[in-house]
Amino acid sequence: MSAVRPKNSSGNEDVTMQRSTPEPHDEQTPVPTYVAMTPVRVMVNTLAVLFVLGLVWLLIQVRSIVLLLILGILLAAAIDPIVYRLRRRGFSRGQAIVTIYGAILLALGITLYLVVPPLITQAAALIDNTPGYIDTLHENALASDNNFIRTVGYRSVTRVEQIYRDLQTNPPIEANQALRVATSVFGVLFTTISVMIVAFYWMTEKALIKRVVLGLFPIDKRDRAHGMWDQI
Repeated sequence: MSAVRPKNSSGNEDVTMQRSTPEPHDEQTPVPTYVAMTPVRVMVNTLAVLFVLGLVWLLIQVRSIVLLLILGILLAAAIDPIVYRLRRRGFSRGQAIVTIYGAILLALGITLYLVVPPLITQAAALIDNTPGYIDTLHENALASDNNFIRTVGYRSVTRVEQIYRDLQTNPPIEANQALRVATSVFGVLFTTISVMIVAFYWMTEKALIKRVVLGLFPIDKRDRAHGMWDQI
């Protein structure tokens, strides 16, 4: 049984296909969401800013200690290959580090012994021979055929001689300056020893320090912290 098709006014079948108009899609424009600044959120943000500022202030106050730690770690990284080679020859880690430190101090001592005494001797000889050099310059200036050298050169040498005599009479180094120089030298020695101690404990107790630091991280982030430690 065939279906009856609708006919138009002339009696013919209406074969015109009626096209359904598509319904318009509702395109909604995303509305930006704003987080309401509640008093609790304002307090949390303020505390976060104060914490960061306090951390920066603390780092500024302990910058010398942080610098010592960084220098110690760098020294440990520099001598670690030598320590590894000495350990392959039967040395323990502590013995290898002490041996390297002894070699470094011995090399510095030999260098200072070979360089400093000749410099002191030459400086002392220069100071003792300065009056003779000044007299020679005076004689050469007076004996010159050039009028400029006889006048301006002679006055310049005389000025140098006056400065030399003033330095001998009133040395520029006072007690306070000498104390500052001695304090600076002591500070350099103390810093060097501190860096070597930090490097020693870093290399001997690195595994323990690593366990303590990784223990501060949550378990789910410990693997990532371990990878960052190995990269550093």
